[in-house]
Amino acid sequence: MRARPGHSIVGLDYSAIESRVFAHLTEDTKDLATFAKHDETHDPVWDIHVRTAAELLGEPPEAVVALRVPNPEGFAGRRGLAKGFRYGTIQYGGDPATVKGKVFCPCERCRDRLPPTLDLTAEQRVAQARRWFAGHPNVIVWRSEVSRQARSRRWIENPWGRRLYLTAPWSNDLERFVWNWHIQSTAREIIRTAEIKCHRAGLPAILQHHDALYFEVPDHLVAHTVSTARAIMEAPVAELGGMVFVTDPEVGPSWGELDHYHD
Repeated sequence: MRARPGHSIVGLDYSAIESRVFAHLTEDTKDLATFAKHDETHDPVWDIHVRTAAELLGEPPEAVVALRVPNPEGFAGRRGLAKGFRYGTIQYGGDPATVKGKVFCPCERCRDRLPPTLDLTAEQRVAQARRWFAGHPNVIVWRSEVSRQARSRRWIENPWGRRLYLTAPWSNDLERFVWNWHIQSTAREIIRTAEIKCHRAGLPAILQHHDALYFEVPDHLVAHTVSTARAIMEAPVAELGGMVFVTDPEVGPSWGELDHYHD
């Protein structure tokens, strides 16, 4: 996807939107504090995946960040472990013994980027999971309550009041689907609402990909587009108690050549 002459592609990607949604839904005070501190300071020590890796491995987060220069493979492996664990086990209930070191995206931009991984046994991964969940008890409480309600009502509902009725017999797979649906449907509502508001503001998106919106705009309107879209996408979400979901803007001549936008 390449912009026409005299135009640029502007992309705004929600930063860890599903993890932020999950932290809000579960009232996970530790993760909520991590997001707030990182948004305030932009200190990599407060990056959610660095903090998760530190908890999993029993290492100080400062030690994880310190690996970036002398041992970039080790740093990437730890952060990849955290991402795979967070998305595969923490949020969606997968078995920690078999969770991938990094969630693989097969899209055109990512399919050739095979990330470093850590060589860990299944027993080590299970022990790491126990360590993490012990420090985040609200997650277990939330899972239990969501499952109880789903089994008794046979329907589930997100903060916007949208319901999904359950017709399949209750099972482990359905239970994980229920947890997944709460997170993903909430993130989807946030993105959908932002896309509608951007369109009404004269910024019709040409693509929604994962957690990002992309626009093709004349070069002289790049700053205006970033500013306007960012104000819309980062507006407090009333349905989630006024929580703000930050974005990372990028600009470039094509989708594959986007670079971080500096005001």
